[in-house]
Formats: sequence, C-alpha cells, structure tokens
Amino acid sequence: MPAAEAAAKIVEESAGGNGDAGDKGQKEREERKRKTLYLDVRPASQFGLARLPGSVNVPWGGGGDAFLKRAAEAAVAAAALRSSSEGEEERQEKGGQTRAPVVVVCRRGNDSQRAVAALDEALTKKEGGGAAEIQKTLREFLEGRPALVDVVEGLEGIAAAGSFEFPRY
Repeated sequence: MPAAEAAAKIVEESAGGNGDAGDKGQKEREERKRKTLYLDVRPASQFGLARLPGSVNVPWGGGGDAFLKRAAEAAVAAAALRSSSEGEEERQEKGGQTRAPVVVVCRRGNDSQRAVAALDEALTKKEGGGAAEIQKTLREFLEGRPALVDVVEGLEGIAAAGSFEFPRY
C-alpha cells in the first residue's frame, strides 16, 4: 500500500471512519480517535489554514532543543487533556497499556521526517545537560505507545488519497 494511502487509513481509522461493522468496531474507532495524537509540525500560520481534527501544533522551526521543548510541552498538555476526559476507574483499569500512536504530520512529509528523527534521537540519547528534563518528559509520554508514525507524503498525500480535504497553498 503506498505511503499516502497507509497514512490516509490511519487518519480515517482514528477519526472514526469506515471500518469494522457493529458496536465493537465503532467503540474501537472511537477509542483510537480519542487516543491518537497528531503532532502537526507546520508553522502556526499554515496550521491555521487546515488541520487534522484533534491535532496539536508543534512547529518544527529548524528543530533543535527548542522543538523538543515545544514537543514536550505539547505532550504534557495532551496527556493532561486526555486524562481529564477519562474517568479514574478507566485509567486504573487500563493501566496505560492501550495507548495509540503519535502521528507526526506536515505539509509534504519533509519536516515530519526530521521531527520524528529528532524525537527518536532524543529518546535514545543519554540524558544530560539542560535537555534532561525534556528527554524525561518525552520518554514518559511516548513510553508504551506502539509507534511514532511519520506521515511520509504529508497532508497533501493524505488529501490525494481522498480522506482529507487540504487547500492548496
């Protein structure tokens, strides 16, 4: 399956699109929709034009520690938002075992590729210096997630596959 079609399928499934029939399938799609985190690494001005539902803007802006700091802040905010929407019983029952992927998107797939590489590097580097707290936050947030997914052809590729309307700019 081409990369854009695979990305479109991830978006469709996490947005509650067509898939398994029946109540169980619908419940699973709703759960994925609620748990999938989209990190959109485009500049804020582009993010304001069009975005995937439920995405969080973490501009790449050349990367480095500034990007990792913004990503860690977004991770903390997303975790707080999701945990406030879950009941305490549900959190204890799941024990963090059913986490959905973090999907990293940009316009055409270039900056998202760089962002995923930077996040991967931050997670595998030895902690040290001023970045230690950022690394710790990212590790805690991403730990247990099945994947850190790069949408290779970006939002334009997802739109070309037909599951998302994306304006030309």
